[in-house]
This record gives sequence, C-alpha cells and structure tokens, in this order.
Amino acid sequence: MDFIHLKNGIINIHETLKQRVFKSVNSVLTIRNWLIGFYIVEFQQNGKDRAQYGDNLLEKLASVIKIKGLTAPELSRCRQFYQVYPRILGTASQELKELMITQKSLDISINKIFGTATQDFQNQSESYQNMGMLFSISYSHFVELIKITDDMKRKYYELLIVKTHSSVKELKRQIATLSSRVSRAHRIEADTCFVLQAGLIIYSAKRGQIDLSRKY
Repeated sequence: MDFIHLKNGIINIHETLKQRVFKSVNSVLTIRNWLIGFYIVEFQQNGKDRAQYGDNLLEKLASVIKIKGLTAPELSRCRQFYQVYPRILGTASQELKELMITQKSLDISINKIFGTATQDFQNQSESYQNMGMLFSISYSHFVELIKITDDMKRKYYELLIVKTHSSVKELKRQIATLSSRVSRAHRIEADTCFVLQAGLIIYSAKRGQIDLSRKY
C-alpha cells in the first residue's frame, strides 16, 4: 500500500457505503470510520512511502480526500476507533485485512465482509457480541467509549448502552458521575491514609519513640 492507494481507498469506502442500506445511518458511519481507521493503521505500519508523511499524514490526507467532516482530528478518531475495536466485525475482520491488503475490488471486499459479518450475527457465533455492538451502539457513543482507557470500565458502558439505550448525553453524564465518585473515593482513601499516618506518629511520640521537636 502507498499513499495514493490509501487516499483512493478512503474515498472509495466513503462513496461505496453511501449507496448501501443498513439498520441506521449510524451503522453506516460506524462501519465507514472503522474501515478508514483500518486503512490508516495499515498504511502507518506497512505503507511503502509512509516515511514521507510522518506526523503530517492525517493533515495531508484530509487535504487530498476533501470529504466533508473527515478532518485530521476526525481521521485520528477513526484510527483510534479501529485500534480500540480491531475485531468489531467479528470473524469478518481478518478477511477484511486480507482483502484490503491485496488491493482487491473494494465493492467485492465489502460484499464479502458484510456477508460474513451478517452471517455471524444471525448465527450468534462467538462474534455475536461484537456484531451486537455494531448495530446497537451509534458512532457518537463509540467516540465517547474510545476515550475510556480502562477496558473493564469501557465494557461496562458498552453493556449499559445496549441494555438501557442511553443517549450520548446520558452516557457522558454517567461517565462523569462515575469518574467523580472514583476521584472522591481516591481523595477519601488518601485522607484516611494521612490520618492513620498522623495518628501513628502522635502515638509513637507519646510513647517516646519519636522526638517531635527534632527537625528531620
């Protein structure tokens, strides 16, 4: 893969998926951005001319693809989305990599990939959970989820969204509330440790084990 293939691949992904009908517009957006993230990661790891672009890759890419909404920061989110959820298409994920890397027809690749992905979803195979997320969680939710670095916490919120159908606004509030509780718990724990340490010092001083007048 070289930069031209990367650019054309992203444009083709965008144009091809615009013509396809999924459960919702958000599913199309999720799939498109995951594929874009895959392309970017693949180029940065194995691209023939990747050294020419370095840290300016996403800015250059955004300027040449000229797709509304796909700015450099958004391309960065696509990359992060793929990195956090590399197997979101279940068993289809590996087939996608093989087909894309060999530069076969994008339309054929997508037909094959989503045929496999849909079959996984219908058969409730081991990739059922990933496919369930794909069709149950909007990309706007994923944008918030990929900010969570703790895998267990992220999994909790994934299940919460699927079970309760939380809006993005509600999700943000829930994450902020939990973070606040955790921070408060950490402060209480730190204060408790301080009190215990102070109590131990005072107790030791009373027993004559520590001279409080001494400057340490």
